[in-house]
Amino acid sequence: MATDARPLATNPCLFARLQWEWLLAALLLGCEAVRPASASAVESTPASAQSPQSSPAIPLADMTPPPAGDERFEGVVEQRLEAGAYAYLAVRSGDALRWVATMGEGRPPGTRVVVKSMGTRTDFFSRRLDRTFSELVFGVVDDAV
Repeated sequence: MATDARPLATNPCLFARLQWEWLLAALLLGCEAVRPASASAVESTPASAQSPQSSPAIPLADMTPPPAGDERFEGVVEQRLEAGAYAYLAVRSGDALRWVATMGEGRPPGTRVVVKSMGTRTDFFSRRLDRTFSELVFGVVDDAV
């Protein structure tokens, strides 16, 4: 049986599959990177320092599945914010600017992309970016063809 010997970066099918697997692993493992070291660490934080919109330890826990017809959309990346193993991309799709969280570096500004949505969170607070996104799509981002 022949195998595809292309490097990961040039093998879009394998790369997309690995992105889905990493997102699923992050969901199942609880994203150690964003989980407090212990419950007492949160309890010992003064109430004034805690965000009222703080996200659960598992970022995808309260995710709403994409509505019919919104499972996939295309647009142009306008901004990229890197946050550890994730990237937050501002994607312009028509008149709307939508924020998308994806594994890896994402794509640079100016790149035309297709987003395969896994779901959406509202009022999502990113601890790494110290920023609240009114709506954040979690998905796999690929170059548009």
